[in-house]
Amino acid sequence: MPEWKQEIRERVASLRLAAAREDEIVAELAQHLEDHYQDLLVAGVTQEDALILALEELQGSDLLSQEFRLVERQSPESIIIDVNSRSNMIAGFWQDVR
Repeated sequence: MPEWKQEIRERVASLRLAAAREDEIVAELAQHLEDHYQDLLVAGVTQEDALILALEELQGSDLLSQEFRLVERQSPESIIIDVNSRSNMIAGFWQDVR
């Protein structure tokens, strides 16, 4: 199993979140990535390709960081997410946060 948590921690480190909050976010995103990875494997994608495709969900870490900052500053009701085919995993995460 890939080390999702380390990858995510590296991408959200600049946010300087409280340790408990960071742990919560990392755990949630890691689970989403693992689920996506497993779905790809079940669909017949190779392990290498599944890893690459799952990690593509985290592309645009600057955007991810900006969105987390907004989440931390705003109430959940004021967050609006633009859902497109590439951001379905992140959109699902935001739904969970709300």
